[in-house]
Amino acid sequence: MSASDLPRIFEAGFTGANGRKYGAATGMGLYIVKNMAQKLNIDLKVSSILDQGTVVSLNFN
Repeated sequence: MSASDLPRIFEAGFTGANGRKYGAATGMGLYIVKNMAQKLNIDLKVSSILDQGTVVSLNFN
């Protein structure tokens, strides 16, 4: 995932570069994850290096 996509990945409907390229994404998955995490008091952090990998960290408060 590109660094330019990271600030918006939790927005409803945001699909990022791959979603725009292939058209099958809804952009709702990470939006739902973020909302559920907030309800459960879980802190999410995401870092990514394009073509190398993405790390998602969950901090259970």
